[in-house]
Amino acid sequence: MKRFFVNQLVIAALIVSAAFVSSCNKDDDGGTASGAFDGVITAQVENGSQYNDLIKRVRAVGVGGAFGSGVYAANGSFTITLDLPPASTLSLLANDLEDLSDFVSISDKSAKWSDEVAIGAYSSSSGDFIDDDIVGWFYYAKLSADGNSGAEMILVYADRDVIVKGSKKQTYEDGTFTREFNMNLKQGWNRTYYVKKDTKMSDDNWDRYSESTTNPVDGLKWLFYEW
Repeated sequence: MKRFFVNQLVIAALIVSAAFVSSCNKDDDGGTASGAFDGVITAQVENGSQYNDLIKRVRAVGVGGAFGSGVYAANGSFTITLDLPPASTLSLLANDLEDLSDFVSISDKSAKWSDEVAIGAYSSSSGDFIDDDIVGWFYYAKLSADGNSGAEMILVYADRDVIVKGSKKQTYEDGTFTREFNMNLKQGWNRTYYVKKDTKMSDDNWDRYSESTTNPVDGLKWLFYEW
């Protein structure tokens, strides 16, 4: 999964064919805001009440299995308290960022983290959570009308405090691409954000930018996308 390392928002793929692929703690550390939070997700879904007949329960899932579940309320809201992922499912952050090691620095090369958490919507009101009951997914995100800019929150777990920073700008025939990392992960669950902005400079020239950050992003909403 690791959507940090693709050049396209999943949310963009769901809405348009893009041109290019909650509050957070404000403690400053190395110039980057911390994304740490207590693992409690409280969501009010945009136009959420219209899905009452379709969605009965929600569940947070990842490579390590399920991290928590909750009931979908009549007003289109839900709350999930994330469990800790099994240590065996964590991976070395340095290994996952190995292809970007020419410009990304990691404060602790022994740090491990989880794959991102996805939040599924289920049509069953009781019993086991089974894939056949999944009717869609929730995203905390935003996207411009033209699909050229947007942001998505990605929940990850870190086994210790670690700072990930770096920036690289590359020039191609059709424009430039800048990739940045500004993440101050704290031990425990963290809100991180994948942000992209593509600016058309001319008919065949684009200035493309993407960032993985723990700095809060304004304007995001809980959105539901049906399968």
